[in-house]
Amino acid sequence: MASAKIPCKQSVTEIPIEMTTITTMIETEMELDIEASSSRSSFLSRIKHNVRRFRQEDQNQIRQIYLDAQRSIIKAAFVAGIQKPFITIPALFLTRLVAAVTSVWLALIGLGLIVSAVYISYYLKFMQHINHALETDLADISKSYSVEKSSFWVVERNNEVAGFVGVVHRDTSTIELQRLTVAPEYRRQGIAESLCRYVIALYAEMKLLRLRLECTESHDAAKNLYRKLGFTLTDCVTDPYALSAVTLEHHSINLT
Repeated sequence: MASAKIPCKQSVTEIPIEMTTITTMIETEMELDIEASSSRSSFLSRIKHNVRRFRQEDQNQIRQIYLDAQRSIIKAAFVAGIQKPFITIPALFLTRLVAAVTSVWLALIGLGLIVSAVYISYYLKFMQHINHALETDLADISKSYSVEKSSFWVVERNNEVAGFVGVVHRDTSTIELQRLTVAPEYRRQGIAESLCRYVIALYAEMKLLRLRLECTESHDAAKNLYRKLGFTLTDCVTDPYALSAVTLEHHSINLT
């Protein structure tokens, strides 16, 4: 009889402990779900513009906006590049050498030629990047962004495309943001932020784990936005071309 009571006591004491543990786990999960839902609602509430899917009639506008926007960055990239030691030190050394051997005027002409050559290098580098985009994914946006969970999103103002962004599904847990662009006349109105917030919220709901992107050192406004949204800089890569060297920055954010 004594041996029959021992298991009975164990079962009586163990069941409440197990039920308490399960209840606590359920309550914790519910709290996490509520917190996550509240966080997503807060995140979505900051979207100031209506974001919609790409339509085929947007194609030509998007290509032109992208071309104009990327061209406008060339000057900023050149200014950043001309200050890099691998350009300034040799340029100043050659200028002083020519001035010492010949004349100051010839030295200044030589310096002007060097600066012009550096600018041309940056121009050709950026045009190479622009043409690659126009000839690949932006040549057929519907086809390029219809694979798996890839997508392309647009903000429209005054019946025209004001900004857009593409999302590429890289693997089971990662997506990549690319071609984020706002037309010059619609900048500083929160359009890029609305596009990014929409994508982050959408793919967080889809249970993707990480969003990554690439930009150049000259995209100052974009980098400020990425920091504001919680992106972190993961690494930098130098991409040389003739007398230019563009620094590519990789940023990412966890979606969980």
